[in-house]
Amino acid sequence: EYLLSYLQASNMDHSVDTYNAFLFLYSSVFSGREILLSKVDFILRLLEEMSETNCKFKPTSKTWSAVLKAYSAVVGQEVLPSSPLKERALQMAIDVFGKLENMDGEGGLELSDDCYFHMMKCISNLMEEDEH
Repeated sequence: EYLLSYLQASNMDHSVDTYNAFLFLYSSVFSGREILLSKVDFILRLLEEMSETNCKFKPTSKTWSAVLKAYSAVVGQEVLPSSPLKERALQMAIDVFGKLENMDGEGGLELSDDCYFHMMKCISNLMEEDEH
């Protein structure tokens, strides 16, 4: 959180790629922990706010791939397979992927192989076995 606050307060040049790195980092560091979804949501809200005034903060395919990766990493140490957080993460992944499918090609946003891969991981990790 300190580095994010510093980036926002400083005149240091950064872009959506900086926040993509945070998303990938969070999906590793907070894998299986309840805090993961709130961390991802925080980054997405920041990007949304900043992209209103500066297009270099507009989420890219890489951003959405990182988001889907984070959602796929929810279940684990603190989040049990029976947790409602698991269902929430799955629904969020479905919503994001649906949005991406509808936007494919618009504004330079393309569904990447990584987006498909991480959505498959969401299905594998978050859906009940009999729902696959």
